[in-house]
Amino acid sequence: MQFFRKNREAITDWLRRHFTPRILLLLAVSLLLFLAAGILYLIRIRTVSGLYDQQAAKTWSENGEGVSQISVFWPNGKQADAFAAKELEYKIKQELIKESITDGQPESGPVFVTCMSARGEVELTRDNTKVNAHAIGTYGDFFRFHPVTLLSGSLYPDDLLVPDHVLLDENLAWQLFGGYDIEGQIITIGGVSHTVAGVFRVEKSGQIEKKAGIPDNLCFLSLESLCQLGKVDGQTSANDNGKDAAAVGTAKIYGVNAWEIVMPDPVKNFAINLIKEQVRADKEEIRVVENSARFLPEALRKNLGGGYTRGMQVQPYVFPYWENIAIGYGNVMAILWLFQVILTIAASGIPLVLLVRSFRRRTWTLGGILKDLSDRKYDLESRMKYGKKKWENF
Repeated sequence: MQFFRKNREAITDWLRRHFTPRILLLLAVSLLLFLAAGILYLIRIRTVSGLYDQQAAKTWSENGEGVSQISVFWPNGKQADAFAAKELEYKIKQELIKESITDGQPESGPVFVTCMSARGEVELTRDNTKVNAHAIGTYGDFFRFHPVTLLSGSLYPDDLLVPDHVLLDENLAWQLFGGYDIEGQIITIGGVSHTVAGVFRVEKSGQIEKKAGIPDNLCFLSLESLCQLGKVDGQTSANDNGKDAAAVGTAKIYGVNAWEIVMPDPVKNFAINLIKEQVRADKEEIRVVENSARFLPEALRKNLGGGYTRGMQVQPYVFPYWENIAIGYGNVMAILWLFQVILTIAASGIPLVLLVRSFRRRTWTLGGILKDLSDRKYDLESRMKYGKKKWENF
């Protein structure tokens, strides 16, 4: 503090010469650009965290570290069946055991979690009311990957002995019951009774959601019920083919167009490369997506160009609506990321330019600074020596 008091005028003069109103204005602009870049970053983080269909890895491991969420999509006419999906799971487990990532003992708990789904249509009946509905048949831990907002009731578990439960959207609930507090009510699908587990809300608030292909009159039910009692991508079920109706849960599963997994990812790209190798994505017309990495800068950079609907697929893959939503937001996040980078570069560039300009106009030299430091050191040593002699004489 004593130094500043003694050199106040010199310091004030230095500040006036080096921080003119123009320079202060430029520094203020730089600060505002940094703030704008920070706001865009926060918008990206908040938006991505709200895409719950892409956050399954975080529900499996704290902060999603060391695990990866991956989706596999089959094209029209080449959808998978239950055997292909189960075989894929078996191969992955064997590879993980080989890499010593799991010991294969059931008491240690599952090392990965999966689900699969198919699109179709069913006819829902209550008394004399019949409604044709779009349906998504689910198998495995589907609602861990795709949580829904419940208006009433609960999700149906994936381990029911008889998979005869159904979730209705609010439109179907109103058409069939005139309300949505209908947990435990009975409807029939293809002549077979199903229990309403709950009612959920379909979010269609934004332009991306509206373009993503979220169907009206949507229900979730077991994949077994859909394959037995409804139509899967236009294919008539076994029941409609004139065969005797079997007990719900015994139908052959077919038409699977989406299979998803959360699994260990000890090193970068381990999980995605393993899945691609097992499904032969390079030879087959199969799309593999690493959900956990799709909003990272390196992935967003590839999304630049085109509108927010770029990459959404209706043909030939018929992506589920949640994948189209993720693609749409990925395109928007890519644009925000680009602006964030531009703002950050501009914000950093202003003080850098001012610093370089000040350096070029400097009135000092390195030799002069070293000489000044040497002189100061000599003066300090002289004062210390003089003070020591004075104390000894005293």
